[in-house]
Amino acid sequence: MEIMEIMRDIANLPEEIPEAMLYRHIEIQEKEAKAYLGTEEIGEEIEEEYKEAVALLALSSVYPELHTLYIDNSVDVANAMADTSFVFNEPSAVLQYARRYERLGYKKLNRLRNKLGSVYVQII
Repeated sequence: MEIMEIMRDIANLPEEIPEAMLYRHIEIQEKEAKAYLGTEEIGEEIEEEYKEAVALLALSSVYPELHTLYIDNSVDVANAMADTSFVFNEPSAVLQYARRYERLGYKKLNRLRNKLGSVYVQII
């Protein structure tokens, strides 16, 4: 399963959400995840868990954007989303979801890092 499909499954994201928006967040989070794991190559033995971790991290960054992006065109968005099961949440709930996705993503990355025996070093 691809990362974008995992994202859509986890958060019940409708098909109307542009792939380009999701890919932008996936690309950013893949770079972060690989740096966190200390590797550019993801082996088959960890690939599925890696994809889930990236999907969760991408959701943590895209979720607030999804809930604020279309403010100017809110009537159009409401009409476009009327036939979907996606729910727009209150700002505090959006932040809670984003933090939860981030925690879950890093929890998976930490498990992967332990499997790989890698160390994350961040230069400030």
